[in-house]
Amino acid sequence: MTRRGRKPLALEHVQQLDGSERAKQRMTTLLKTLQCDCSVGEARAQLGLSESQFHAVRQRWLQGALQLLEPQPPGRRPKERRPECARIEQLEQEVRALRRELALTQAQCEVTAPLGADIPGLLKRGSPIS
Repeated sequence: MTRRGRKPLALEHVQQLDGSERAKQRMTTLLKTLQCDCSVGEARAQLGLSESQFHAVRQRWLQGALQLLEPQPPGRRPKERRPECARIEQLEQEVRALRRELALTQAQCEVTAPLGADIPGLLKRGSPIS
């Protein structure tokens, strides 16, 4: 059976990624160890890592890759709220509450204005505040 289509790029995919040459070399070396094209000892020597460092790097890399492949909820992720957004929302609520209170006070003044002479302590328009 002959294969049709393009030849697989395999490790050449790494060269097409955005990143430093050092990071690309490290990824290629790690992939080679998974493909059994390179022993752990050879990989450690190429990367200049001790055995424990090599295994730690490979574990972090695989764990990160696995987390990226976990199912995600559909749609866009919600934007993270900055702390100042919460403060702005709180101040906007206060402004709305103060406007309601002002409107209520103004309505009360309009209702009681004709009775102003009969209510002690109520200021009439144009009278000085003492």
